[in-house]
Order: sequence, then structure tokens, then C-alpha cells
Amino acid sequence: MPLHFAENTAVLSGAVVVDDAEPLAAWLRATPDPHADLAGCRHLHTAALQALLAARVKVGAAPADEFLRVWVLPLLQAAPAEDPAAADEPADAEDTAQDPAEDTAQDPAEPLPTTVADVPTDVPADAPADVPVELPAHPAPEEALR
Repeated sequence: MPLHFAENTAVLSGAVVVDDAEPLAAWLRATPDPHADLAGCRHLHTAALQALLAARVKVGAAPADEFLRVWVLPLLQAAPAEDPAAADEPADAEDTAQDPAEDTAQDPAEPLPTTVADVPTDVPADAPADVPVELPAHPAPEEALR
């Protein structure tokens, strides 16, 4: 079984699949200060990952699986997002003022470029030149099956 629940630690081992996400999420909701032991986990379905992220679980044992250790563990160890209660408080106007020169976000009313001709041409001088890339031909489906 990929899930084992101890006092305040969920031990995830083997392949944690989508069917394990709901019991994991229910346990995380019911457990104060939940921890996770990922040492034996070799696959973590994204639904289970979302449950761990939502619960802001503390990881007690890192996974041995390289992918989970390199890509998933840093997500779980990252500082928690802003406290939702703090988001409800109004901020001072001077705290939210932003220098227009620093604003790099696209105007929501402005459509995204759909062709190369629509992309802005203000490219830095030291940017590499466009190099056309020739991709190998994709085999016909019947050739791929042989």
C-alpha cells in the first residue's frame, strides 16, 4: 500500500496514484501540522502532489527517486504562499505603487502575438540570431509500429 498514516506523518511509498489522492487529502485536512515521509516514494501523481502543496506539509524524509528529489521536493519545501488572511487586509497605497518602467506584465486587453510578425522587434543587440532548425521527418504510423 503506497500510503501509511502514522500519528502526524503520512508515509508515501512506491507509486502514489490518483486513487490515493483523496484519502491523502482527507488525512491532511484532519491532521494538525502534517508531515510527509517520501523516502520510499518513486512516483507521485499530481493530484497527490496538489494535496501535499495545499496542506503545506513538512517533508521529514526526502525521496530517493531523483526526479522527485530534484523537481518536486523543492516545491514542497518552498516558503508557503502569502497567508490567505493577510490577503484580505487592504494594503497601503504606497506599498502597492509600482514604477511603470518596471511593469513587464502584458495588458490583459492586448492580445498575445499569434504569428512571428506580431512579436515585438525590440530585441537586445546581443541576442543570438534566429537559426532555422530542420527537424527530422516523422515516420508514418505504420512504419513506427514495425
